Amino acid sequence: NFKDITAIDFMKEMNVGWNLGNSLDSHYGDNNGQPVLGQERTWGNVTVTEELIDYVKNTGFNTIRIPITWYYNTYKGEKGNLKIHQEWLQRVQEVINYAISKDMYVIINTHHEQPIIYAGVSDEEIKKVYNNSESLWKEIASYFKNYDEHLIFIMKLII
Repeated sequence: NFKDITAIDFMKEMNVGWNLGNSLDSHYGDNNGQPVLGQERTWGNVTVTEELIDYVKNTGFNTIRIPITWYYNTYKGEKGNLKIHQEWLQRVQEVINYAISKDMYVIINTHHEQPIIYAGVSDEEIKKVYNNSESLWKEIASYFKNYDEHLIFIMKLII
Protein backbone atom coordinates (compact mmCIF):
# COMPACT_ATOMS: atom_id res chain seq x y z
CA ASN A 1 0.00 0.00 0.00
CA PHE A 2 1.56 3.24 -1.19
CA LYS A 3 0.52 6.70 -0.12
CA ASP A 4 -1.28 8.70 -2.77
CA ILE A 5 0.90 11.82 -2.69
CA THR A 6 2.72 13.98 -5.20
CA ALA A 7 6.42 13.59 -5.90
CA ILE A 8 7.07 16.97 -4.27
CA ASP A 9 5.22 15.96 -1.10
CA PHE A 10 7.07 12.64 -1.10
CA MET A 11 10.42 14.43 -1.28
CA LYS A 12 9.37 16.71 1.58
CA GLU A 13 8.59 13.63 3.68
CA MET A 14 12.03 12.20 2.92
CA ASN A 15 13.58 15.41 4.29
CA VAL A 16 17.22 14.78 5.35
CA GLY A 17 19.29 11.77 4.30
CA TRP A 18 22.40 9.95 5.51
CA ASN A 19 24.65 7.56 3.54
CA LEU A 20 25.66 4.19 4.99
CA GLY A 21 28.67 3.86 2.71
CA ASN A 22 31.53 1.37 2.76
CA SER A 23 29.48 -1.27 4.55
CA LEU A 24 27.07 -3.38 2.48
CA ASP A 25 28.79 -2.14 -0.67
CA SER A 26 32.34 -3.12 0.31
CA HIS A 27 33.99 -6.04 -1.47
CA TYR A 28 37.29 -7.79 -2.07
CA GLY A 29 38.59 -10.44 -4.44
CA ASP A 30 36.61 -12.53 -6.87
CA ASN A 31 33.15 -14.07 -6.65
CA ASN A 32 33.65 -17.76 -5.84
CA GLY A 33 29.92 -18.55 -5.80
CA GLN A 34 29.74 -18.71 -2.00
CA PRO A 35 28.02 -16.13 0.22
CA VAL A 36 30.33 -13.47 1.67
CA LEU A 37 28.42 -12.47 4.77
CA GLY A 38 31.38 -10.62 6.32
CA GLN A 39 31.47 -8.35 3.29
CA GLU A 40 30.33 -5.28 5.22
CA ARG A 41 33.52 -5.31 7.33
CA THR A 42 35.91 -5.72 4.38
CA TRP A 43 36.82 -2.02 4.22
CA GLY A 44 37.23 -1.59 7.97
CA ASN A 45 33.70 -0.70 9.02
CA VAL A 46 31.96 -2.46 11.88
CA THR A 47 28.93 -4.66 11.39
CA VAL A 48 25.84 -2.50 10.96
CA THR A 49 23.65 -2.69 14.06
CA GLU A 50 20.24 -1.43 15.03
CA GLU A 51 21.96 0.85 17.55
CA LEU A 52 23.82 2.57 14.69
CA ILE A 53 20.56 3.20 12.85
CA ASP A 54 18.97 4.42 16.10
CA TYR A 55 21.81 6.94 16.42
CA VAL A 56 21.32 8.14 12.84
CA LYS A 57 17.57 8.54 13.40
CA ASN A 58 18.06 10.31 16.72
CA THR A 59 20.42 12.86 15.15
CA GLY A 60 17.61 14.01 12.85
CA PHE A 61 17.90 11.91 9.69
CA ASN A 62 14.80 10.19 8.35
CA THR A 63 16.20 8.84 5.06
CA ILE A 64 19.14 6.49 4.67
CA ARG A 65 20.92 5.39 1.52
CA ILE A 66 22.26 1.86 1.77
CA PRO A 67 24.53 1.17 -1.19
CA ILE A 68 24.76 -2.57 -1.78
CA THR A 69 27.19 -4.60 -3.83
CA TRP A 70 25.26 -7.72 -4.80
CA TYR A 71 27.71 -9.41 -7.19
CA TYR A 72 29.92 -11.00 -4.54
CA ASN A 73 26.86 -12.74 -3.13
CA THR A 74 25.53 -14.10 -6.41
CA TYR A 75 25.81 -17.38 -8.23
CA LYS A 76 24.60 -18.74 -11.57
CA GLY A 77 21.14 -20.29 -11.41
CA GLU A 78 19.96 -23.36 -13.32
CA LYS A 79 19.25 -21.35 -16.46
CA GLY A 80 22.51 -19.38 -16.20
CA ASN A 81 20.79 -16.34 -14.72
CA LEU A 82 22.12 -14.53 -11.67
CA LYS A 83 20.77 -15.58 -8.30
CA ILE A 84 21.44 -13.88 -4.97
CA HIS A 85 22.32 -16.01 -1.97
CA GLN A 86 19.37 -16.03 0.44
CA GLU A 87 21.70 -15.36 3.37
CA TRP A 88 22.76 -12.06 1.77
CA LEU A 89 19.18 -11.05 1.00
CA GLN A 90 18.29 -11.76 4.63
CA ARG A 91 21.20 -9.64 5.91
CA VAL A 92 20.27 -6.76 3.61
CA GLN A 93 16.66 -7.06 4.76
CA GLU A 94 17.75 -6.99 8.39
CA VAL A 95 19.58 -3.66 7.88
CA ILE A 96 16.68 -2.24 5.85
CA ASN A 97 14.26 -3.24 8.60
CA TYR A 98 16.35 -1.47 11.24
CA ALA A 99 15.58 1.81 9.45
CA ILE A 100 12.03 1.13 8.29
CA SER A 101 11.00 0.10 11.81
CA LYS A 102 11.92 3.67 12.82
CA ASP A 103 9.73 5.13 10.05
CA MET A 104 12.77 6.04 7.93
CA TYR A 105 12.96 5.94 4.16
CA VAL A 106 15.56 3.59 2.69
CA ILE A 107 17.22 3.90 -0.70
CA ILE A 108 19.04 0.80 -1.97
CA ASN A 109 20.94 0.37 -5.19
CA THR A 110 23.42 -1.72 -7.09
CA HIS A 111 26.93 -0.50 -6.36
CA HIS A 112 30.36 -1.73 -7.52
CA GLU A 113 28.70 -4.22 -9.87
CA GLN A 114 31.17 -3.71 -12.71
CA PRO A 115 31.88 -7.46 -13.12
CA ILE A 116 28.24 -8.07 -14.10
CA ILE A 117 26.80 -4.81 -15.38
CA TYR A 118 29.72 -3.20 -17.17
CA ALA A 119 29.22 -3.13 -20.93
CA GLY A 120 31.82 -2.84 -23.61
CA VAL A 121 30.82 -2.01 -27.15
CA SER A 122 29.38 -5.17 -28.66
CA ASP A 123 25.71 -6.13 -28.93
CA GLU A 124 26.52 -9.42 -27.17
CA GLU A 125 28.07 -7.60 -24.20
CA ILE A 126 25.16 -5.19 -23.80
CA LYS A 127 22.68 -8.09 -24.00
CA LYS A 128 24.56 -9.80 -21.16
CA VAL A 129 24.40 -6.57 -19.11
CA TYR A 130 20.64 -6.29 -19.65
CA ASN A 131 20.11 -9.96 -18.73
CA ASN A 132 22.24 -9.67 -15.58
CA SER A 133 20.50 -6.45 -14.52
CA GLU A 134 17.07 -7.92 -15.16
CA SER A 135 17.87 -11.09 -13.20
CA LEU A 136 19.31 -9.13 -10.30
CA TRP A 137 16.49 -6.61 -10.01
CA LYS A 138 13.70 -9.15 -10.53
CA GLU A 139 15.01 -11.10 -7.58
CA ILE A 140 15.49 -7.98 -5.41
CA ALA A 141 12.04 -6.63 -6.31
CA SER A 142 10.40 -9.99 -5.69
CA TYR A 143 12.12 -10.42 -2.32
CA PHE A 144 11.07 -6.94 -1.15
CA LYS A 145 7.66 -6.84 -2.87
CA ASN A 146 5.70 -6.35 0.34
CA TYR A 147 7.42 -3.09 1.28
CA ASP A 148 5.78 0.29 0.74
CA GLU A 149 7.21 3.64 -0.38
CA HIS A 150 9.69 3.56 2.50
CA LEU A 151 11.92 1.30 0.37
CA ILE A 152 13.24 2.88 -2.83
CA PHE A 153 15.25 1.11 -5.55
CA ILE A 154 17.86 2.78 -7.74
CA MET A 155 19.44 0.87 -10.60
CA LYS A 156 22.68 1.96 -12.19
CA LEU A 157 24.04 0.70 -15.51
CA ILE A 158 27.61 1.39 -16.56
CA ILE A 159 27.75 1.57 -20.32
